[in-house]
Amino acid sequence: MDTHTRSEHLAELLAAGWRVQPQTSSSLTSSSSPSSGAISTPEELAASEELAVDLPVRTLSKLVQTITDIAAIAKAEKHHPDRLVWEHSRLHVAVHTHTAMPPYTTSALDTTSGKNTEGTGATRPGLTLRDARFAVLVHNAFTERYIPPKPKHDAAVSKDQGSA
Repeated sequence: MDTHTRSEHLAELLAAGWRVQPQTSSSLTSSSSPSSGAISTPEELAASEELAVDLPVRTLSKLVQTITDIAAIAKAEKHHPDRLVWEHSRLHVAVHTHTAMPPYTTSALDTTSGKNTEGTGATRPGLTLRDARFAVLVHNAFTERYIPPKPKHDAAVSKDQGSA
């Protein structure tokens, strides 16, 4: 996700407590084969980001309902979170796309065969607009169910009360 797209689509999420962080999934480094698409260098690891949030979920019944809501969103969107971890009254939710970006290539020319190999490797994980949409849907579902709306202050009522 480029900088303009990120600022346009993630600003509200970031203001609401979501964050962009390096992926911590073990799948990033699970294979030592360079052709498998596994991330092997610090630069590649730093470039692999995810959207994450810690939702305040203090009871088991609230946890079950929140996970049920997230599962319904995942099914409807055909996109799932990478991690759901409940710890210390917080549900950690993290999402990224496994095939978000073209592969890293050191050279477009394979020195052994002489063939152009640009774009033939495995794709790499990262953030996409699908992740942003998924996060917005999760945030909205959680907020609508568990966060009470802020009371609207009526200026007319305040004036009437002040003159009495």
